[in-house]
Parts: sequence; C-alpha cells; structure tokens
Amino acid sequence: MGEDGAFYLAHGAVKNKKLKHLYLANNDFGDEGFSNFADVISNYNFGVETLDLSNNNFTDRGAVLFAKGLINNLSLLTLLLR
Repeated sequence: MGEDGAFYLAHGAVKNKKLKHLYLANNDFGDEGFSNFADVISNYNFGVETLDLSNNNFTDRGAVLFAKGLINNLSLLTLLLR
C-alpha cells in the first residue's frame, strides 16, 4: 500500500463513523506513511478504537511522528506496532 496509501486510507477511515477496528499490518507504510496517518488521527474525528499497524517498516522517526499524532486522539484504546 505504501506511504500514499496510508494517507488515503486514514482519510477514508475518518469518514466511516461505524469503523471501530482497523487492521493494517504488513502494508509497508514506512516513516512517511506513519506521518500521514498521524496527521489524520490528530486533526480529524478519527473514531477507531483498535488500530494494528504492525510490520509496516517504520523507524524511530516514524514512531515519534505517530506518537505526536496520538496526543489529540481520544478514541484509540489499542495500538499494535509489533
């Protein structure tokens, strides 16, 4: 799916108010994909409660960008990053 796919998928998830569990393991988002996802979950009403982003080829930089996006998110209860 890659970096751009992460951005578009996150925007689509925001529009789906019934989506509570999102499993996106093994999609090779990388650092930029994590940054794109973080922007969406930080700035929009992202209602997902469980998010699995395991095995998406990110570094410490991607993890930091994603963590910053979580600061404003109030719905996410479970995050998987194996």
